[in-house]
This record gives sequence, C-alpha cells and structure tokens, in this order.
Amino acid sequence: MYNGKDMEEKREYIRRRKKTQRMLTGMLVVFFLLTLAFGTVGVVLALRLESLQKEVAELEGQLASERAKLEQYIIEDAPIGAGGKEEDAQPSTDGGNGTVSGEGQGSEGTQGTGPEPTSAPEETADGRTTTEASSSEEVPTEPTPTQAASQDKTTEAATEAGSTQEENDADEEGEWADKKIYLTFDDGPSKYTDDILEILAEYDAKATFFVIGKTDEHSKEMYQRIVDEGHTLAIHSYTHKYKEIYASVDAFAADFTKLSDLLYEVTGVRPGISRFPGGSSNKQSKIGIEPFVKYLNEEGIIYFDWNVENGDATGKTYTAEELAQNALDGIANFKRPVVLMHDTDAKKATVDSLPEILETIQKKGGRMLALDESVTPVQHVKANSFDESKE
Repeated sequence: MYNGKDMEEKREYIRRRKKTQRMLTGMLVVFFLLTLAFGTVGVVLALRLESLQKEVAELEGQLASERAKLEQYIIEDAPIGAGGKEEDAQPSTDGGNGTVSGEGQGSEGTQGTGPEPTSAPEETADGRTTTEASSSEEVPTEPTPTQAASQDKTTEAATEAGSTQEENDADEEGEWADKKIYLTFDDGPSKYTDDILEILAEYDAKATFFVIGKTDEHSKEMYQRIVDEGHTLAIHSYTHKYKEIYASVDAFAADFTKLSDLLYEVTGVRPGISRFPGGSSNKQSKIGIEPFVKYLNEEGIIYFDWNVENGDATGKTYTAEELAQNALDGIANFKRPVVLMHDTDAKKATVDSLPEILETIQKKGGRMLALDESVTPVQHVKANSFDESKE
C-alpha cells in the first residue's frame, strides 16, 4: 500500500545524504588545493632557505677572514703609506671600498671601511719635495719673514688642494708603477666571458679565471680561449655546492679531480692553483678547513684568496661605477692586490665596470698580471697553519 509519508521521509533522507556528499566533496577539493598550495610554498621556501644559507656562509667566511687578517702581519701585502715605509705597514682588514677579508661571496665578500693611505709630498728630480720646489719657484729671492710666512701658507694650501695641473699629473703618472695587480674572476664561464676577454685584450691585461665545471660547447671554448690568450685557468670547484664539497675530504677530492680532469681534457692544461669556494676562511665544513688545506698541500696545489673585492657578491646591488670605485679604492691600499670579481650571467655590471678599472690602472702605471705558482699567495688561512713540524 502506498504510504506518502514514508516516501517523503526517504526523499528527505536522500537530499540530506546528497548535501553531505557535496559538502565532503567540497572539503576534499579545498584540502587538495591547500595541500598543493602548501607544497608549492614549501618548495619555494626550501629554495630560498638554501640561497640564504649560502649567503650567510659567505658572510661568515668574510667575517672570519677579518679576524684572521687582524692577527696576521703580511709584509709584502702591507697597505701603502700606513707607517712611513710601505714595507713596514700592517695589512688592512676587509673594507667596503674594495679592501676585503675573505664567495663571496660566491659571493665571497662583505664590505666595511678600509684604511686611508697616508699621502706624502713627492720628490722632484733634484731631491726636493714638491712643497720645497714650489716654494723656491714662487720666491726667487730671499724673502722677508712676513713674505716667508705668507708663502708657506700659500704653498701648503696649494699642495693639499692639488691646485696645479702639474701636481695632479705627478700624483697620477706612475703612481702605481710598483704595483703588481692580479685581477681574478670566479664562477665562470658565463655568457659574459667573451666580453671580459675582449676588454682585457684591449688593455693588454692578464687575469686569472677560477672556473667551475661546465660541459657545454661555449664553456669549453671559453676554457680554451682563456689559455690561448695567456690568462691563467684555475680551479674553483666543479659543482660549487658547499654542502657536497665540504662534506668530507673524499667528496672535496672527487669534486676537485673531476674539474681538473675536465680542464685537462679540453685544454691540455692541468691547473696548479685553486681557490676554495667561499675562501679558505669559510665555515661550511663541520670538520673545519684543515683537512682540505692538507689535501691541497699533498697534491702540490697552491690556493689563493684575495685582499681586494669589487663587492659584486655582497648581496648589495652596485652600479658599474660603484663596483669600479670599490676595486680601485682597494687596489690603492696594497702593493700586491689580488682582486675578487665574478664571471656569471648575473654580473653584467661587473663587465661594464672593467674599462674604468683597467684604464685607471694603466694610466697610473700598474701592471695587470695573471697568477701562477711563482706568486706568493694571499691566503686568509695560511697553507702552513697546520704543519705539525712548525714550531
């Protein structure tokens, strides 16, 4: 017998079940979308975290190298004018205006304030200072006491302000004639390596390229061109992945050997110099830098750090003009500056800064040379620091 009430109850029950089903379906869709969103955010955060870890590691390396620099007395690298004689001056610590401590930043550097070199009157051909020469030219006859006092003030003001073109020319021409300047580029080859080499050739400058491992045809051509044009091809790291490289001595050796073999296969040259990713003062390894230094010593490899940087790996964005000024300020402070710069696809400003750097060095008489095994290395952590026979 037909019962309308029962049918209506069944229909209501079905409606409730369908409503519940739709609600659960909606919740499931929302849950899925949230899971997808959080997963994407997680990946982004993980990538950002890795980038931050690398940046922090570079900064830590720079800070550590500042401390190391303060404890060292490097006669050959002493900043000019710090104590009357260039040979007797203390080396400056890391400085923003180009003078540094320690990949970079990859980055491989942070910036601070470097020492101001003390300027002294230049000596003329007859043995007098510029001040003395200026005084004698201005007063050909014996001056009265009043005239002499007035002349001294005038001469002093002219000297400090560089009031004549002759004095300005004397300050610049040959000012860096005793400097051996070593320009270095980390992390290449890149799409700008060709441009860098063209600029270096234009100014008859040599440089050192601490390269990473790449097997594409352009990179192989760049490895070969670096060698063919008389620059130094040197080892940085095959992967440049800190956690992998510094996990153990075996991992470091495998990475080092892989790049060395690649460069030898491509160019016929097996590099004898290298640069630690992050510099020798980096704090990436849980076992410290000592075992890696010992490995390079055993392999007969000389490693180089730097004492000047242009700031292109500090995390701060500089214009080409600012990068050039950073480098030149640092170069002015050292008799043997080793300048850290980077050759990557993101460093167009570094390429644009090179003409000003090279032109200034050339104008002041500095020599731009490539590093080799005969050059005494600049090292934040000395290669013989862990020599057990050392007293």
